[in-house]
Amino acid sequence: MKAPGASRDTCNCEESQWTCRENPPRTPTPRWMTNTTDVLFDITGEHGRVIDWLLDTHDDFIDARYGGWSPAAESKSSADLHGTASNILVWYNNKADHALPSYLNSIHNAMLRRVVEAKGSTPADYGITTYVHPLLVTGDELLTRVTSQMVTDYGTVLILVTAFGLFPSALIPYLIMERSREEKRVQLVAGVSTVTYWFAKFAIDLLSVSVFIALTVAVLAAFGLPAYTANANLAATVLLLFLFCTAAISMVYCMEKLFSEPSLGQLTVICLNIFIGILTIVSILLLDPMWYISVSFKFPLCV
Repeated sequence: MKAPGASRDTCNCEESQWTCRENPPRTPTPRWMTNTTDVLFDITGEHGRVIDWLLDTHDDFIDARYGGWSPAAESKSSADLHGTASNILVWYNNKADHALPSYLNSIHNAMLRRVVEAKGSTPADYGITTYVHPLLVTGDELLTRVTSQMVTDYGTVLILVTAFGLFPSALIPYLIMERSREEKRVQLVAGVSTVTYWFAKFAIDLLSVSVFIALTVAVLAAFGLPAYTANANLAATVLLLFLFCTAAISMVYCMEKLFSEPSLGQLTVICLNIFIGILTIVSILLLDPMWYISVSFKFPLCV
């Protein structure tokens, strides 16, 4: 029986899967045990890429291999630190909560002791201690949290859609009455130019939209909803609200000629805006799972 970690020489990627022949010949992999009883494998040299070795020896280390290190490509930030000029890539098994901080701390200790040894001190007297206390969450608990967060986010979207559906509809009664009373004609006869008239319309609408969006963003920021305020989401939310308002107001100006009763026009615009918003939300809910499915089947399982 060969030692675990020996590399198979007859494995390849076929039909989007990593496959090996039955009972293939194996090349032994050098290994040694540290003073902490950890077993290290040296896969440099003739064993090829790290990914190939990980796939070849997967069955030998199920729930037993949690990480490692390998040289990485140099970058502009690479600096010579007493023999550590190359960047180092830390590998870790994401099924183990302690893997990432443990292996990252190990390589940091190695770099620290290399520097200490170069200065004439005893490396064993120096070290970095890392404490890991992962918060274990079961699959059911995680699913409950994700579902609850999604319900909260989409509930907030429905409230925003309703609020921003009401805002443009408040303009149509005035536009209908202005047309029925021929107020625009009166202003043009009084000497108001067409450019001045539409510039004033644009300015007052833009001011109203800005105030309304500012109040909405202040409320979102006050409650700190991560779906709308985390990272660059706040700027994207402001832009999305601004584009929605400008599009809705433009639609109101186009639709006002279809109505002679202000109340009917206002009710129609409210219902139309809310319907379009809800239809968009439903479309996103339906397209998101389809996107994940298409991505899952598009990319192969091996590299």
